[in-house]
Amino acid sequence: MAQLGSRTYQKWIGKETPDVVLRDLEGKSLALSDLRGRRLVLDFWATWCPPCRKEIPHFVKLSDTYDASELVIIGISSEDEATIRSFREKWAINYPLASARNLPSPYGDVRSIPTTFFIDRKGVIRDVLVGYHSFQRLNARVIALDRPVDPNQ
Repeated sequence: MAQLGSRTYQKWIGKETPDVVLRDLEGKSLALSDLRGRRLVLDFWATWCPPCRKEIPHFVKLSDTYDASELVIIGISSEDEATIRSFREKWAINYPLASARNLPSPYGDVRSIPTTFFIDRKGVIRDVLVGYHSFQRLNARVIALDRPVDPNQ
């Protein structure tokens, strides 16, 4: 399933991310263009999703591992802010969360959760993972964001 889902986003690999402006639970604007120069992970998830719940501790650990000047993780759910806020407190999530709908492609094309986009320091989508993944695999994708792009891929 994860392989099939990842193919959906294949045409976006190597393309610049659209400049989306998200609003976190505190009302702070998070423009993706303002995050250039840092590695960026966008995780599409939901509070009711078992694989998402299993993966959240990995994102918490990634957030603890990297300085915010090096890596930004944003969890994006289509659920209402009150539901997300309550969940954040219960799960001690230490990275920004946003409630968002009607996003442009490729983000508006997300049909399976979790779906995670890995965006390099130049704002280029370098990888997309669909489904649950271990901390080691997520961290490897974060590390790979600083490697030069292989023209043979």
